[in-house]
Amino acid sequence: MRKTKPEQTSAYSFGKVFTDHMFQVDWNFNDGWGKPRITPYEPIKIDTTATSLHYGISAFEGISIVKNKSSGIPQAFWAKNNLKSFVDASDHLDLPTFDQEELL
Repeated sequence: MRKTKPEQTSAYSFGKVFTDHMFQVDWNFNDGWGKPRITPYEPIKIDTTATSLHYGISAFEGISIVKNKSSGIPQAFWAKNNLKSFVDASDHLDLPTFDQEELL
C-alpha cells in the first residue's frame, strides 16, 4: 500500500489514498491516556495478549480529512460527530473513553 502526502494527490477517495503519517496516543490502566502525537507511518505495535486479537473487543471511528475547495486548507469532516460516536462505542464496550475536546 503506497503512502503519499495528501498534497500530491488530485482526488481523495476513502480507503484509497493514505497519508505518510499517523495519529498515536498510548493508554495504560494506571495513567490513562498519554499525550497524543502525530508520527511517520509505520506498522503498529500490539501486544499479542491484546483482547481485540483474542475476543474481538475493539472500536474504530475514522475521521475523514478533505481539502477545502475555497481555501485549500485540509479540514476534518464531521469530526465532533465521529468522536462522539467513538466515545459512545467505547463506553458501550467498556473500553476507556477520552475527552473529545482534547482530542479534537
